[in-house]
Amino acid sequence: MSTVAWEIAEPYCRAPNVVFVASTRPDGAPHVVPIWADTDAGLVRINTTEGKQKLRNLRADPRVALGVHVSSDPYLAFSIWGRVVDETTGPEATAHIDALSQAYDGAPWDFGEGERERRVLLRIRPERVVAMT
Repeated sequence: MSTVAWEIAEPYCRAPNVVFVASTRPDGAPHVVPIWADTDAGLVRINTTEGKQKLRNLRADPRVALGVHVSSDPYLAFSIWGRVVDETTGPEATAHIDALSQAYDGAPWDFGEGERERRVLLRIRPERVVAMT
């Protein structure tokens, strides 16, 4: 394991690689979920919906750890520590989940009833990156 520049890990924080998001529950326990991600302007972007545990956790404590296993190389992975620095709702968040779905599944996102209004786009600023090779 070695500390690396964010620019080395950034290309792997998007399709087809799944990113594991670790946040802290109110009782201090870890909460880890797999999620789609992409990057923009040096930030990791993830998308969720109102009411999800990860969103409640990150609103209470914006510190986050991300785990990225590179699907094309079984011996390459990254751990990224950072914090949520921005939250966006509305059309931008809706367009983002649709773009993620196109990148990961090759098809538009199948919105559930009332889901368009509940989408939340989170931007995470990486603070430390470690490569595991």
